[in-house]
Amino acid sequence: MAAAETGRLGSVKVLLDNGADPCLMDKEGHTAEGLAKQFHYGDIAEYLSSRFHCPENVINPPCVDSDFSPCVHP
Repeated sequence: MAAAETGRLGSVKVLLDNGADPCLMDKEGHTAEGLAKQFHYGDIAEYLSSRFHCPENVINPPCVDSDFSPCVHP
């Protein structure tokens, strides 16, 4: 995921060639492909999406400001 979100396509390929799981998700439910899209690395996102079909399960972040109730997310 770090390689994908920092635009390191070569590193993504090496990691995948050595057994990295492209469908793992971070604590917010993003996959490497989703992170690549989020950080505007279309080449990496395209590479991953053309080879793997990994659904994301993005979780909305919890309300961090408990002084306001109820918390409203846009």
